[in-house]
Order: sequence, then C-alpha cells, then structure tokens
Amino acid sequence: MESKDRILASFYIMDILKMYSDEKHYLNYSEISDKIKEKFNTDVDPKTIGKYIGFMQEYGLDIEKKRNVGCALVNRTFDSSELSFLIDAVFSSKSISLGHAQDLIKSLMNESSIYEQKRYDYVFKADDISRNDNKAFFYTIDTITRAIEENKQVSFTYNEFMTNKKTKTRFDGKEFIINPYFMINNRGKYYLVCNYYKYDTLANYKIECISNIKILDTSIRPLNDLQDTKDFDIGKYVNEHIYMFSGDTIEATIKLANQKAINDVIDWYGNDITVKEKDDGLYVSLKVNEQAFLYWALQYGMNVEIIKPVATKKKYIEMLKKIMCKYEGVSKDEQ
Repeated sequence: MESKDRILASFYIMDILKMYSDEKHYLNYSEISDKIKEKFNTDVDPKTIGKYIGFMQEYGLDIEKKRNVGCALVNRTFDSSELSFLIDAVFSSKSISLGHAQDLIKSLMNESSIYEQKRYDYVFKADDISRNDNKAFFYTIDTITRAIEENKQVSFTYNEFMTNKKTKTRFDGKEFIINPYFMINNRGKYYLVCNYYKYDTLANYKIECISNIKILDTSIRPLNDLQDTKDFDIGKYVNEHIYMFSGDTIEATIKLANQKAINDVIDWYGNDITVKEKDDGLYVSLKVNEQAFLYWALQYGMNVEIIKPVATKKKYIEMLKKIMCKYEGVSKDEQ
C-alpha cells in the first residue's frame, strides 16, 4: 500500500473509532472495515487494521484494545461531563441564535461517539428559548477581542428594540467611542465592560445591541486611570452588578425573613457577603450596584428588608409607592 493510501486508511480508522466507539462500545477489526466501506466506499483489509491502530497508539492516541472484544477510542478532547457542560452553556445562551447554537453544538458533538450524541437530541428539538437573532453577533465579539488584544479603542452605534420587536439605532445614530476592557457572560447575555471616552467611570453595553463596530487607531485609556478601579477585580464587579447596570457600588445591609432566603442572596451575589445572626433575625452585608440592588429587592421583597443605607431604603420605599399607585382603586372583582 502506498504512503498516501496508508495515511488515508489511518484517517478512516480514526474517524470510525471516533464515531462508533467509546468506553462502553468496542469494535472488532471486521466491523471497522465494514463501516469504512459503508461510509467511505473504500476497502481496508481487517488484517492490517491492528497495525494501523498500533501506529496511532505510538502517536499518543488513547485507543484501548481488549482481547476477543475489539478496540475503542476511550479518551476524548472532552469527557462526558465536560461535553455536557459546554453544550448546555451554548444551548442556554440567549445571545446566540438557535441555528448558530445548533451548529456550534454539532461541532462539539463531533468530538463524541454516536451513542454519546443521542443524549443531546433535545438541542435540536427545542426552540422556545428567547434568543438574539443578531447575525453580526460573532463578528462583534471577534472585533472586540482583537481590540482588547491590541489595546485599541472601538467605535460603534447602539440599538434598542421597538414595539414591532425589531431594533433601531439609539441616539439618532450617534457613534460611541469606547475603551474596551472585558467581555463577560451574565445570565445568558454578553456584555462589554468598558469606558466611554468622555467620562471617568466604567460602563456596560449589551453586545447584541452593538452594531457598525470598528477598531480605531487610538490606544485605549488604561483601566487604572478610571475612577474606583484600583486593584480592579472583574469577578467582584460582576457580582456587584447583577443586572449589569452602570453606576456606583454601595455597601448595603439587608434583613432576611427566613433562613431559606440566603439561597437567593448567594445565587445572585456569590459568597463575597457577610452573614450575621442576631436575636431578631438574619442580617447580610454586601457590596452592590445601587440601581441593580433596588430591582433585585423588588423581586425578593417578600423575603428581604433593606436596612441601610437609609438613602437607598428611601428610594426603595418611593419605588414601592409608585407601584402601589398603579393599583389603587382596583375593584374587588379584579382582586
């Protein structure tokens, strides 16, 4: 067999093992030969397959042989739990259209056997997740990545949804000039953490709303030059800005109605909190973005009481009053 044919034979064997074998499913040499014939319309003598597999093992591929059973590719790029995590992460991301998510997942699944792939049939049947259909999303991601790597500013326009569910450019097509620093995923949405060049504070922009992005020739302003960015920690920043609102961070204290409510606090803010048990209840101190914190408190108002800052508590009370005004005069039939 010529050198080119030997290389092709090795490729065919590897492809079949990748697709049809795993730690629970082994193939003998005749089965491998039959599947090569079926898939590639090529004959590979079963007697030579063992030699090729030996070469692959010497090359470092984790192909396991079992006497009277066959062989299997047992070590993959991702194990089952890692693959499941990656697929679920892609599938649950609202920033990626369903079609693009499915294409990405197909690429991931090519690293597994057909038996493993059956576990993910739900990915190609579910279409009820609210998703972004922005075709330029990955181009925007790539452009921002390059700008961050090259320490360059970017310019873009920013969009918002209209009542017909389509987008339009905000601020009459105004072009934003931005110093980009980080991209983060927050609860299924991707955000750019950056600085608008006219100000001294950080801002967050939803990446799916960015359009007409360009890398500029001008260098970015160093992150440490901005207000309150000394010893900046992106993990803490994300925990403090749970809804990705821009603005100041405050130190807040809340009182929980019951022990179970601590789960909601940790779920949103992580473990960087202080918990104290007192005679009259459970108190939690935490650093938060004020605007995001107010919206969070509305969501969990039945189980959370804002203690301080007093100014934030007053803002919360005013928000509640405005909400109640909308429902005053509701008839008994509507209650």
